[in-house]
Amino acid sequence: MRLLRTLMAAATALAVTAFAAPSFAADDPGPAAYAKALNGKRVMLVPLAMGFDLAQGWAHYLKK
Repeated sequence: MRLLRTLMAAATALAVTAFAAPSFAADDPGPAAYAKALNGKRVMLVPLAMGFDLAQGWAHYLKK
């Protein structure tokens, strides 16, 4: 009986958070603001922790 009660409590908590999460995401202006600011621009991602040799390669291309 105790296991059933624990599982029901976990299922209830999961259901509540599943419905609450999309409402927070709908109010977040971040993704749309970034998309608008970067529209038409070239974006390059620079890896910072992938190894020294790779970082040297990126530095070479960034200096061009």
